[in-house]
Amino acid sequence: MRKHIIFGGFDYAVYYEMNQDAIFHGIDYFVDNDPSLIGTTYLGKPIYAPDVLLSEDKNNLLILIGSVVYYTELRFQLEDMGFEKDKHFVWGISFPGDDKCPRLLRYNEFSSDNKNKINMFSETTTAKLKIIARLIDFSKYKTIVDLGAGPELLSAYLPNHCKYVPVDYLQYTDRTVLCDMLRFEFPRIEDDKKSTLFVSSNHIGYASDWRWYVDEIAKRCDCLIFAKQDFASISREYRKTKWNFSNIAFNHEYVMYVLSKGFKMTDALNFRLRTDIYKFER
Repeated sequence: MRKHIIFGGFDYAVYYEMNQDAIFHGIDYFVDNDPSLIGTTYLGKPIYAPDVLLSEDKNNLLILIGSVVYYTELRFQLEDMGFEKDKHFVWGISFPGDDKCPRLLRYNEFSSDNKNKINMFSETTTAKLKIIARLIDFSKYKTIVDLGAGPELLSAYLPNHCKYVPVDYLQYTDRTVLCDMLRFEFPRIEDDKKSTLFVSSNHIGYASDWRWYVDEIAKRCDCLIFAKQDFASISREYRKTKWNFSNIAFNHEYVMYVLSKGFKMTDALNFRLRTDIYKFER
């Protein structure tokens, strides 16, 4: 079984963002650049200098970058040491867990209680959906698939000739297509890709694997409107108390991956200094 090693993160994330039981049961050791930490231990796990990684079998380890703030610097350091992103190392708080090491990120399970339902009808939500609808060329796209549709508010801004396909893991209406992205369920869409448009508004974070999520969209359409608040703009306090996403990435990582699937970005907006909205087409 491969080794799991956390690199960095003692500036904040290891102590406050990560599940301590997951560290204790799933991590073999730490590495860090701070000389004052090297040679000490945390939760009984030794902390070494990064060069110890060079003595490991690359095919038998997973390096989990622990830091949030210094993620990019540590990524480049590992690449300079000969390790490959997504093969030998990943961002620790985006790690979903595996047979040996549980998920590291502390988070709150999503709840569909009344408070969440009320928030779905807020002025901010409806205003954002109006902007998303404004980006749709209704003369070109006839089928609109709404991922994480909730109470299907987007449908109010679509013309009657459009086919609206709301997707969610809860049955909000009789037409809701039930799919649980945590279980890798995705809607079957038989319509022509060229006339099908997917909308993903702050939904990608609920999938177990966001790359799988984008792959599934790319198989079924030639246009995607993607909206999400960037991780960097979310406060630490919110992440500690209310965070309920299943995966984490910066918005630029989502964007780069969508582009790698043959899409081009044809529009980009910011909504109220909070949410980035992107339109991709092929």
